[in-house]
Amino acid sequence: MDPSELKGARRTSRLPGFVQPELATLVKQAPQGGGWLHEIKFDGYRAVSRIENGSVTMYSRNDKDWTDRFRVIADELAVLPVASAILDGEVVVCLPDGRTSFQELQTELGVAGAGDGPEAREQSRLQYYVFDLLYLDGYDLLGVAIEDRKELLRRLVPDTGGTGRILHSEHIPGEGPAVLEQACRMGLEGIVSKKTSTPYRPGLRGREWVKTKCRSAQEFVIGGYTDPAGARTGFGALLLGVHGDRGLRYAGKVGTGFDERLLEGLAARLATLRTDHSPFVEGLEKAQKNAHWVIPELVAEVEFAEWTRDGGLRHPSFKGLREDKAVTDLVTEVPADTAVVLPAGTTTGDAPLEARYVVNGVGITHPARVFWPLPQITKMGLVEYYATVCERMLPFVIDRPIAMVRCPSGVDGEGEQARRQRGKPAGCFFNKHPGEDFPGPVGRVMITESGGPAPYLTITGRGSLTALAQMGVLEIHIWGSTWPDIEHPDMLVFDLDPGPGVSWPALADGARLVRKVLRSTGLESFVKTTGGKGLHVVVPLTPGEGWKEVSQFCRRVAETVVDLAPDRFTANMAKAKRQGRIYVDYVRNNRGATAIAPFSTRAKERAAVAVPLKWSELSGSIRSDTYSVENLSRRLSRLKSDPWDGYFETRGAQKLDAKVRRAIGLT
Repeated sequence: MDPSELKGARRTSRLPGFVQPELATLVKQAPQGGGWLHEIKFDGYRAVSRIENGSVTMYSRNDKDWTDRFRVIADELAVLPVASAILDGEVVVCLPDGRTSFQELQTELGVAGAGDGPEAREQSRLQYYVFDLLYLDGYDLLGVAIEDRKELLRRLVPDTGGTGRILHSEHIPGEGPAVLEQACRMGLEGIVSKKTSTPYRPGLRGREWVKTKCRSAQEFVIGGYTDPAGARTGFGALLLGVHGDRGLRYAGKVGTGFDERLLEGLAARLATLRTDHSPFVEGLEKAQKNAHWVIPELVAEVEFAEWTRDGGLRHPSFKGLREDKAVTDLVTEVPADTAVVLPAGTTTGDAPLEARYVVNGVGITHPARVFWPLPQITKMGLVEYYATVCERMLPFVIDRPIAMVRCPSGVDGEGEQARRQRGKPAGCFFNKHPGEDFPGPVGRVMITESGGPAPYLTITGRGSLTALAQMGVLEIHIWGSTWPDIEHPDMLVFDLDPGPGVSWPALADGARLVRKVLRSTGLESFVKTTGGKGLHVVVPLTPGEGWKEVSQFCRRVAETVVDLAPDRFTANMAKAKRQGRIYVDYVRNNRGATAIAPFSTRAKERAAVAVPLKWSELSGSIRSDTYSVENLSRRLSRLKSDPWDGYFETRGAQKLDAKVRRAIGLT
């Protein structure tokens, strides 16, 4: 299979140094139905391997160079029949029955201080299960469907019958629950299910990759240990913590799962971290007998049956140390497809829990906080609203860089006129480049701007919408392109903003005129309300032209509309020019500009939302702010068909090519 023949493959002259691995979201139930590939969940270290002209570098999931640790694997990767490639996989040690063992991997690598591993490389038990191929011989495969990437990978990796060091991770067809049941029956850790026909999304944790486990497991910070009892050596139990809103919270102890070598080796490491002060700030109301405190630098992975009501662990067992994860990166891992109650103060996805709610893996604090006084919509009300619309909304927003209007304390109850004089609600602010305070289920990407690389968030699934609601995001504004192909827009937006004295029928006529001009070039368009005063005319495109060409085209469309009716339209952004006219805002199609997302709420009175419409609905009673968080569900329940039916088929069928550009007067 030639990579150049694969849909989505892109020729590239440069092989990246490191690609952040795509991550899986923990769910309670394995996905049912077709459209999924199921793989065995390995119990090892994630490793991304870079091959270039016989030179191999192997990275941990957090970009540490672990080539020397995995030297026996790197040496075999170097002789694969490729000039350049980047592979994603897991380094493991297999037991005689075929299961992978993280503890045996620890012993092999000497992570717990139990030694330096085998003296001879040929005796090493390390193996590398590869499950994805990201680059190959000058082609970027990130945009290729997963099943095609895996087929190309299968042909690349030699079949050694499971005895070689480089092994291909096969996928298992069938119903997810049945595959999981079989995996658990075999004593495996669980499965990873990956949605077919999807690209590889570096660094993102979305719903296209999900993992289900046979037994709960969690990473914890080691904050201390107890003395051994009886004939035991080393230590008795590890004292474990999780991050809370005030610091490290004691979560329990684990005293099983160690052999003598682990006990001795880990005890030696703990002794070097001894301190006189407890790192736990809460949860340790009763002093532990014979407790010794350590600087909280080590991360332990622990299996357990369940969380107890008081936030402890039932039947915990030590699996090993995680040197591939930083203490600061740890969060309490909760299945994203369930809402659970955890102890107050627990942190999930970086959000401290005060109200004890977790929805889609996101901790919801202050659920009763009022975001819109009229009509009394709370934070939890916003979470529930996005749960209602997410299946309709996600296709239009997923993987797009976003900008936000955040109102952490909600929209105040003052009148629209006073708010308009200020330009925005009190306590609200525009947030383009977020900090690190957002919960976990959002994508984070770096985009080069005039001042250098800058961080943006992207929406990766329903958990992202929950996370944005948790952080008081009342408006979601999206780019006209998707990550990682941000330089080629797949959507044009013409924002029709009515000036003083423009009636709704006149605005609707204006939208229809823009549609007519676009149709004259061969482009079909769709219309939506903005939740404010105006309307958006949206044109889906197959990505091709760059921002410069797109901006030129949109400006020419706006100028054509103004030329047809100069007494009704203006393309001049000066407010003085808008009296009695509709401003045709085409600059939303410049690189970095954004437009309100379909189904996004607005930081305005009555919790208005932006809503896709049928063109025929412009002649009815609907206005731009007709629908709100409170009443949109009634519209959705009555709809017999999607107002934007055919949007994605249209996107795949129309391009901003030379013929379209000539039709509007561009050469």
